[in-house]
Amino acid sequence: MLAPETLGFLRQLDRNNTKEWFDKHRDAYEAAHADLLAAVGTLRDHADRYDRPAAASASFASFAPPTCA
Repeated sequence: MLAPETLGFLRQLDRNNTKEWFDKHRDAYEAAHADLLAAVGTLRDHADRYDRPAAASASFASFAPPTCA
């Protein structure tokens, strides 16, 4: 579900968690962030298929990925 580049970025971030490194790799962060939001959206969509919300509660589909991630 997640791109190998996203996982690679997260591994590198774990080893290099400094502002200087992050600033140099901001493009990779933006790509990883978009990939993670897409994955959360996919999971939300799949979960909503099985969600049986009560009449007064919201379904998973009502949560946007940035809100529920």
